[in-house]
Amino acid sequence: FLYFLSNAIFMFPMLGIGLLISSLSKNQVQAVYLLTFILLNLIMLSTMFTHLSSMPAWARILRFINPIYFNLETSRLIAFKGVEFAKVITEQISMIILGLIVTGAALFKMKRSPSLW
Repeated sequence: FLYFLSNAIFMFPMLGIGLLISSLSKNQVQAVYLLTFILLNLIMLSTMFTHLSSMPAWARILRFINPIYFNLETSRLIAFKGVEFAKVITEQISMIILGLIVTGAALFKMKRSPSLW
């Protein structure tokens, strides 16, 4: 149950990123290019393929604005170590805050440009 709950929380910032991309792009092709560029960077900086110690300092700092990093850390803790919710509450709160920031930015951008409606 905890794994499904953490993945449901992970969807919130990712849907916010999608909403922000759709509000920034003018057509569907531009949205696909933006999505590819952003998701490739998020995946490469999420410690999925490289260990954190082999990353440069700027990449270590950027991991805190990456929802994929938080989801991977939570998934590793739940699946491999079997931790309870109290141990992963900081990652969940970070994903919720990140989702609120990204979704708020997307809604602010949509509010400022009425031509998208």
